[in-house]
Amino acid sequence: VAALTKSAEVQHCVESRTLATAALLPLAKDLSGRAAILAQGSATVGALLRLVCDPEPAVRANVLAVCLQLSRFHDGAQALIAGGCVALFVRRCSEEKLADQLAAVLAALTMVTDTEAAGLEQAIKGGAIETVCGLVDGKYQLEQPIPAVCEHGFALLRTLTLGPEQKMLAVSQGVLRVLVSMLTHPRLPTALTPTRKCCIG
Repeated sequence: VAALTKSAEVQHCVESRTLATAALLPLAKDLSGRAAILAQGSATVGALLRLVCDPEPAVRANVLAVCLQLSRFHDGAQALIAGGCVALFVRRCSEEKLADQLAAVLAALTMVTDTEAAGLEQAIKGGAIETVCGLVDGKYQLEQPIPAVCEHGFALLRTLTLGPEQKMLAVSQGVLRVLVSMLTHPRLPTALTPTRKCCIG
């Protein structure tokens, strides 16, 4: 793990970063590998969060897949949250230009907030509801909707709007109008309907 982490941060070699971050994913799925990634003194979580902003899309995709896997477990989610992942992911929702990468950011943030209450609290305080409402009400929905972005965006809103105050905030951001328009949108698959229906329910 230490060697892969070092290779993942070789700035002048895209191939090294891509291969190393790809190799971390199966380790994150393995109990022993995950323990090594999260071990006290390990630099891997910090490196992963730095690489979320890597200029190479393949590296970002690999890193987000690792973060998603780690955040399925309480110790992984806690380590990511301690490293500042919530604010980072919320910020990346506004910065990321590639739709598939944005969907991956939304998925990772959803998993962190689903797994750990601290992550959910940080996301709400950090403006995640407003940010995601802006996404689904913008270019990713109204004109040329991208199913993966819409699906993960509304899945995240479903997690973020568990309380009445959060529901009202989402409503104030115009999410109901977007939900209604999506129910009959010809570009989106019917598989998205359950997510639309229970998002603010």
